[in-house]
Amino acid sequence: MNAIVRTREPSGPDLGASRYPSALPDWDGVVVTALVPPAALPLLRTRRPGETVRLALAIAEDEVRPALVGADRWRTDGRARVDARGTFGRLPREPLCSPGFLEVVGRRWPLATGADVRPGVRLEVAGLLHVALDATPFARLWRIRGWRRVGRGTTVDLLDVAPTGVPA
Repeated sequence: MNAIVRTREPSGPDLGASRYPSALPDWDGVVVTALVPPAALPLLRTRRPGETVRLALAIAEDEVRPALVGADRWRTDGRARVDARGTFGRLPREPLCSPGFLEVVGRRWPLATGADVRPGVRLEVAGLLHVALDATPFARLWRIRGWRRVGRGTTVDLLDVAPTGVPA
């Protein structure tokens, strides 16, 4: 007898005062989970757990709001949903219409659509973390920890190879 078990999970990370993850002191040992878009699969398909790869990860944000209080924080789940608090910024000579990035404890994460705020503003962002093929200035070395199928998509668990003191 076959049985199908369905669970209801929220479509995105919850933001709220009672659900904040603890502040992130540094990136040592922090595993992030990113969605691998179909265009990036040929680049990553031959990679196995334990290998290193140079990738840029970006946040496709669903919700952006001002962070009124609190330290930097970061959380991803097995479906590549991200819940983060950090400082908004733009690269030098980047146009004002560019999406910019969110800096969390020294790591810069490019945003897909950005925010209509000046650099230096603290933001809370919820959305999906994904492998970005066009975010070259943000590429860094990652160690692959594992692969996972989520629905029709593929996610990859990554560990930052660089030590905490290395700039993003």
